Amino acid sequence: MAANQFFMQFDYTHQRPYYVNVVSKQPFWELPQGAQVIQPNSPQFGAAPQVQARGASQYSPEVLAKVQKAQHAFLHYDRDGNGHVTMDEFFSVLQMLGLNVSWAEAQQMFRAIDSDNSGSIEREEFVAYYLANY
Repeated sequence: MAANQFFMQFDYTHQRPYYVNVVSKQPFWELPQGAQVIQPNSPQFGAAPQVQARGASQYSPEVLAKVQKAQHAFLHYDRDGNGHVTMDEFFSVLQMLGLNVSWAEAQQMFRAIDSDNSGSIEREEFVAYYLANY
């Protein structure tokens, strides 16, 4: 992934789009000059997680779109791009999104998503939680 590649997110609090650098995970209200916007289904974005026990073709376009949306959101939470979301990253994004939650409340939310209790949220856990709850 190139440092000048961005994906677009939508800030529902401010009702406007913003851009996130795919390498640094740094958000920007305006797309920097010379930057390239990549789409969630592009090869640079990464492959969709495999859906267990059923082939992807058995899922509706709506479900597949939700998987892509969840993947896209995961990249926003994974601030350092290592494939895992730590509690610090999780809390930071909640604050950036304007959610007024305490550290203890954020920990409860984090534990609900961290299904294997590893202390970090992997992409598959995030996507599974997203599909089950949204």
